[in-house]
Amino acid sequence: MPEYPLRCDVRRTESTTDLLADLHRSEPGFAPYLLTAWSPGVTAQDAVVLPYLALLLDEPLALRKPRTGHTASQRLTWHCAIRNTTGMELDDDNWFELTHEVLDATGIEPDDDPAACRWAALRN
Repeated sequence: MPEYPLRCDVRRTESTTDLLADLHRSEPGFAPYLLTAWSPGVTAQDAVVLPYLALLLDEPLALRKPRTGHTASQRLTWHCAIRNTTGMELDDDNWFELTHEVLDATGIEPDDDPAACRWAALRN
């Protein structure tokens, strides 16, 4: 894959639902679709319903309290916005490969570990 000059903005928040809603409100014309996710069982239809996608992403946290008696730590949802600054149009295959490079570089890719971090790559 060619090298792309990219702009990455990383932040974290306490609420996945609020994060996805804020993205939808703050970016004019934001019409996300699912590029890829931690599980092949997550469909594009699931992703366009942002509150449902947030529930899927947060499911391990929701299950933690009954199992351990402890609530989740605050600010557990991380968001990385990657913007192409080259002016060249990238297709879905380029973004898919770039997503997996970022996941590999950060150690997020779960490698079929059900207890690993959940993630989704949405493309606008």
